[in-house]
Amino acid sequence: MMSTPSFSAAVIAEGTVNINNGGDFDGNPIDTTDDAFIYAGSGLTFNFNNGPILPVQRNAAGIPLLDATGRQILVDNAVTVAAGFNTLNTPNNPYSGLVPPKVVNKQTVDVPSFATIKQQLTNLIPSSSTTISFNPYSNPINSLSDWNALFPGGGTATNPVVVRVSGWGLNIPDGVNIENTIIIVDNGDINFNGNSQKLKNVALIAANGSINLGNVQATDVTVLAERSINMNGGASFSGQSLLANGDSNGLNFNGTTSTTDKDLLTVISQGRINFNASSKVRAEFLSVGDFSYNANAELVGSIKTKSNVFFNSQATVTGIATTQPQPTGEIAGLVWNDFNANGVKDSALIQGASPDVVFVIDVSGSTSSSFGGTPVGDVNGDRAANTILDAEIAGFIALNQQLIKQGLGQTARVSLVRFDSTASVVDLNPGLSGLQLTTNPSADNNNNGTLDVEEALKSLRILGGTNFEAALQASESVFTNLGTPAGNGNLVFLSDGFNGGGTFTDEVTRLRARGVNLSAFGVGTGASLTQLQQIDPNAIRFNNTDQILNTFSGISGGKNTLEPGLAGVSVYLDLNNNGVFDPDEPNQITSTDNASTSNIDETGFYRFSGVSAGSYTVRQVVPSGFTQTFPNAGSGTNVTLTPGQVVEGINFGAHNPSITF
Repeated sequence: MMSTPSFSAAVIAEGTVNINNGGDFDGNPIDTTDDAFIYAGSGLTFNFNNGPILPVQRNAAGIPLLDATGRQILVDNAVTVAAGFNTLNTPNNPYSGLVPPKVVNKQTVDVPSFATIKQQLTNLIPSSSTTISFNPYSNPINSLSDWNALFPGGGTATNPVVVRVSGWGLNIPDGVNIENTIIIVDNGDINFNGNSQKLKNVALIAANGSINLGNVQATDVTVLAERSINMNGGASFSGQSLLANGDSNGLNFNGTTSTTDKDLLTVISQGRINFNASSKVRAEFLSVGDFSYNANAELVGSIKTKSNVFFNSQATVTGIATTQPQPTGEIAGLVWNDFNANGVKDSALIQGASPDVVFVIDVSGSTSSSFGGTPVGDVNGDRAANTILDAEIAGFIALNQQLIKQGLGQTARVSLVRFDSTASVVDLNPGLSGLQLTTNPSADNNNNGTLDVEEALKSLRILGGTNFEAALQASESVFTNLGTPAGNGNLVFLSDGFNGGGTFTDEVTRLRARGVNLSAFGVGTGASLTQLQQIDPNAIRFNNTDQILNTFSGISGGKNTLEPGLAGVSVYLDLNNNGVFDPDEPNQITSTDNASTSNIDETGFYRFSGVSAGSYTVRQVVPSGFTQTFPNAGSGTNVTLTPGQVVEGINFGAHNPSITF
C-alpha cells in the first residue's frame, strides 16, 4: 500500500541510496526529532557487515523494541521507497520493517537552476550600490599590500560595493580581509592563495570559470561558479552561506562550518557533490548529479539529489531537529462598572452569584410562523427553518453561552419549561433515572459534544395552544424543588402569542414574593405585550432574530445591561506576578462603543490574541477613584492556557462610590 509522506527525510535520492561502509542515522537515540530518515526512490543497497545504525522504536527507558524474531523495529518512515523501485540489497539485515521497505508517493528533488540563483542574487543588489571596474593585468596583485593598495574597498552591510573584474581571473593573496563586497569575474577563475583570507558579507561570482576557496574563513557569503567549486580542509563557513556551481563538473566540499547549532550552509550543484568534510558540518546539500559521502565527519542537515547517494565512509547524518510551532490562544473578558460593589455584574436578566435560571419557551402552533432578521436556520431539525421557535431556541442558546462567558458555566443551574396548552419541565439529563430539573450551562453529561441545555432546546417541537398560567406554575415548582434562595432566582419568559389559559397574576405574585427576577419578551408581532407586562412591566417585543440574539448574548445595551462596561482600562498579563503593571508586560485597553454597530455595545471588552500556551495571571490597572470588587481587591485571575485555547469571561469589577445606578 502506498502512502503520502507526512514526514521530512534527511536523505532524499530520486535514484538509489547506497550505504557501503556503515554509518549512523539515528542521531541521539532517545531524541526522535533528529532522526535522519532515508527516501530512496529507485531502491537501496545497505551493507550491514559494518552497520549502518538506523532509527528504531524504543521503550520509555530507551531500550530498542524487538519483533518476534529478535530484530530491532524501525520507526515509521525510517526508510522509504517509491512505487516501482527496482533495487533492494540488504545482506545481513538486522532490522524489522526494512524488507520490504515502506512505499510512499514519489518525491521529487527541486534543484534551482544556476541562472535562477544568479538572478536572485542580482535582484538583491541595491540600486544605490556603486559598481567599480577592476583589471588585475593593469593592477597586478601579488601580496596583501598590493591588494590593500589597488583593490577597491567594501561598502556597508546594506549597500555593498560591486567590483566587476575584467581580463582573465582573479588571484586573492594570503591575509586578505574582504567585507561588504560583490566580486564578479567575467572570465577565468577565482583562486585563494595562502591560508588566512577572511570574508564577511561577500559574494563571489565566476561567470565563466571555477572558484578555489583554499582555506578561506567565510561568514555570510555567496559563492557562485559557472564551472566547479573546490576548497581545502581548512575552509570554514559561518552564518548563512551559499555555494552553487553551474555545470556537471560538480563541487568538492572539503571544509566545515564553524558551529552546528546556528550556522547553516546551503550547497547546490548542477553536477555531482563530493563530500570530504574535514569536521562536523551543518548544511543542506542539493545536487543534480550523484552525492558521494567520503568523509568520517558528521553532517547535521540534509542531502537531496536527483540522482544517487553513495555513503562510502563511516557516515554520520543527523537531521536538524524541528518542532512545529504550537497554535496560540486568546484571553478575553470585560471590565464593568460595579455600581453596587457586590462583585457581580448585575443585569435585568440574571441576578445572583450562583443563579438558578428557568428558561420558559412557547412551543405553541403559532411558533411555526417564519421570523425575520438574520437567518438562524432549522435549529431544532424539524425541517422548518427560520421559524419563531427556531429564533426562541437560538436566543436561549445564546443566553446559555452568555452565562458561560460570565464565568457561571459550572455554578449556575438552568432549567427548561416548555409550554403550549399545557406545560412541563424538560428532563435535562435523561441518562439518569427520574426527572432531572437542572443542569449547568457548560455541562455535557452524555459526552456527545453538545451541551445539555442546547440538546434539550433542540429537542423541542411545535404543538398546541398557549397557556401562560401552566408555564408559570411549572416554573414555580422548579424554584420550590430547588429551594432557590431569594435573589438567586431568574425566570426568562418567551412567547409569540396570547394567553389562552386562566389568570396568572397569582403565580406572578408568588414568584415575586420568592425574590425571583422576572423577565418577559414577546417574539414577533403577534405577541401580546399587555399580557407579558403582567409578568414583567418592562417586557419588550422582538421583531427579528438580531434583536433577540443581541440581547441574550449580552452584547447589546438596553434592559439586560444595568452595569455597563468601563472603557479605557488597562488589563495586563502580570508575567512576574508582582501585582504591578510593568512596561514590558502585555496589556490591552478596554474598548469604547463602536458607533457603527448600533445593536452592540463593545464598551469595556478586551482581548489578548496570539498568547502562547502557559500559565498567566491577568490583572486590571484599577482606574483612579475606583476600587476592585471582582476578583477581590488586589487579586488577579490565574489562567492556564493550552495550545490554541480561547479563554473568555476573565472579567473585572470596579466600583466608584460617587457613581450609582
